Amino acid sequence: CKTRWNSTFLLIEATIECKQVLMKLFSEKRSFNLRSEQVNRLIAVELNNDEWDFLSSLRFVLNPFYHATKLMSGKNYPSIGLAFHAIHKLKHFCSKDDTYEEKIKQMKKLLLAKLNYYFYDDLEQHEHLENHSYFDPAAHLTLTENEKQRNERYIKDLILNDVYPQQSSTSDGSKASSSSNAISTSSTKSSIQLPQSLSNNHTNPSTCDDFIAACGDDGNIIGESNKERSKRLSVNEELKYFKLAVQEFNLKNKPSTTTAMRFWNIHHTKLPLLSRLARIHLIACGTSVPSESAFSISAHTARKERSRLSSQNLCYSVFLKDKISKQK
Repeated sequence: CKTRWNSTFLLIEATIECKQVLMKLFSEKRSFNLRSEQVNRLIAVELNNDEWDFLSSLRFVLNPFYHATKLMSGKNYPSIGLAFHAIHKLKHFCSKDDTYEEKIKQMKKLLLAKLNYYFYDDLEQHEHLENHSYFDPAAHLTLTENEKQRNERYIKDLILNDVYPQQSSTSDGSKASSSSNAISTSSTKSSIQLPQSLSNNHTNPSTCDDFIAACGDDGNIIGESNKERSKRLSVNEELKYFKLAVQEFNLKNKPSTTTAMRFWNIHHTKLPLLSRLARIHLIACGTSVPSESAFSISAHTARKERSRLSSQNLCYSVFLKDKISKQK
C-alpha cells in the first residue's frame, strides 16, 4: 500500500531477511534461461552495498514506530495515557545520539521534527494531553515530577472549584469526608501503606500550632469554609494514595490497552473524587482505530452478496461479531 508507511516497513524487513537469496539471484541472473529484457530488469533493481546499508538503517529507525503502531492499533480502545507513553518513548528514541552513522542521525532528526510539530510545539495541546494522561498508570512511567505536580494542581483546581459538579443530591462535603474515611479504612486492607503523616492525624501540638492558637486562629486558609477545607484535605489524601497505588501497580503490570481499566476497577472505591475525574478524562481514547475498524467490518457484512439483511440484523451482526469469536 503506497499510503501506509508501516507496510513499507514490513517490505523493508522482508527484503533484508531475504538478502542472501536476492544477492544470489542477482549474481547468477545470467545463468538462468532469461530473455535479455528480463535480465535488464533485474539489473535495474539490483541493490548495491550502500543501498543495503541504507535499508538496514531505515529498518532500525522505523522499528520502534512500527511496534508503537501495533501497540495503538488493537481492537481495544487504547487509552490516551498509553498514547502519551508511546509518544514520549518515540521522542526519547529519536533524541538519543548513540550512533556514529550519519544516515541514522539524519533520519532521527527528521522524525523528531515531525514529533515535535504534531505533539509538542502546541503547548496548549500538550498540556491537555498531559492532563488526560495523568489518570492512566502507563503515563506515570514517563511523566516527570514537575509534570506530575502540575497535573496535581490541575486536579485540585477542578475539585475545589467544582468544575464538574456532582449530579446527585448528596453534598460534596459529605462525599469528601467519606472519601477520607474510605482511604483510611481501606488502607488497612490494602498492601499499600500510607505515609505516617496520613495515619497519625492526632499528634501533640507543635510550636507552630501553639503560635497559631495564640493568634486566635485555627490554621485554616482565610475565608475557607469547613466544607472547602474538608474537600481540600480529602483531595490531598487521595492524591497521596493514588501515587502510591500507581507505583505499586506499575511494578506488577506492563502498559497495555486494559491497564487503566484494571487499575480503576481495583481502586475506584478508595479514590471516589479522582475516579470520577478519571471517567471524565479517560473517555478520550488514544486512537480511532477501533471505530474505523467497525466501519470496515460493517462494510464487509453489508456487501452486495448479503444485501437481503435487514438493517436491524445488520446491526446485530456487526455488534456480536467480536463477542461471539471471543466465546469460541
